[in-house]
Parts: sequence; C-alpha cells; structure tokens
Amino acid sequence: MIIQNKVSNQVVDNFLFILEVYKQIRPDFNQATGKENCSENAYQTPNILDFNVFRDAAQLLIPYIPYDLKLELFHIHLISYYNQGHQRAHDHIATEDFSFILYLSDSQDGHTCFFKENTIKIKPERGKIIKELIYCSMTCLLAITCTLLVIL
Repeated sequence: MIIQNKVSNQVVDNFLFILEVYKQIRPDFNQATGKENCSENAYQTPNILDFNVFRDAAQLLIPYIPYDLKLELFHIHLISYYNQGHQRAHDHIATEDFSFILYLSDSQDGHTCFFKENTIKIKPERGKIIKELIYCSMTCLLAITCTLLVIL
C-alpha cells in the first residue's frame, strides 16, 4: 500500500532554499555524477543531515512522515532534475528501515512507479509525501528522498 500525505508550503520552501544553496555555492557536491548513484541528469545533494545548519529544517518533516512508529531521520538528499532527468530503478531495502519521497514541485510529464502486484504510478505534486519501500523510476522536477531508522 502506498500512503500519501501533504506537507505545508513552508516545509517545501525551506527545502527548496537548501537545494538552491547547494546548487549555487557547492556545485561540486553533486552526488548524481557517480555510477553508483541512481539519479540521471540531476543535481543531488549529499546527506544534508551531515550539516547542523540544515537539521532544523529536516525536523519540520517529522509530523508529516507517514509511519506510525517513532523514527529518526538518518539521511536526506535533495534532487533537482534537469531535462529528461530521472531515477534508475532501485529500492532502499538494503540500506534503511523505511523511506519516503517528498515532491518539491509539480511535474507535467513525470511520475514515480511502484512495483507491487501491479505497477502503480504516482503523479508528483508540490508538497506530496509518499511512502513505499520499493520504488523504481522517478521523473519529476524536484524531490527529496529520505532514509529513516526505527528508534527502539
């Protein structure tokens, strides 16, 4: 099952600001250039939680995270897609307990595919947050993918 929720414009604007800071000040931080990365034709930040200055913005996500467990944000990267940008098929099963996607913009021609019994396509919309452990290709303008660890 895919759970969808909506975050506030303030949360989206905070992450858009962080993404622009990275793109303008540190274009060399683009993680989408490595072969091990699933982002194609995109700018992808490193884990923004490695920098204390961005942790407060990340905490604004907690009320919107669509899980009924006490979780800790472990990894957040922001992705800005260029023309024809997308994610190669992948999942997060080996690296985290849960994950979700937060869209920072609408997409007129993109979608995210989830493979379960049937292929499910989700239309990216600004502020939409979705959760699913296994997903494949994502084509949208801006997105956040986040890693969460269960706190025991």
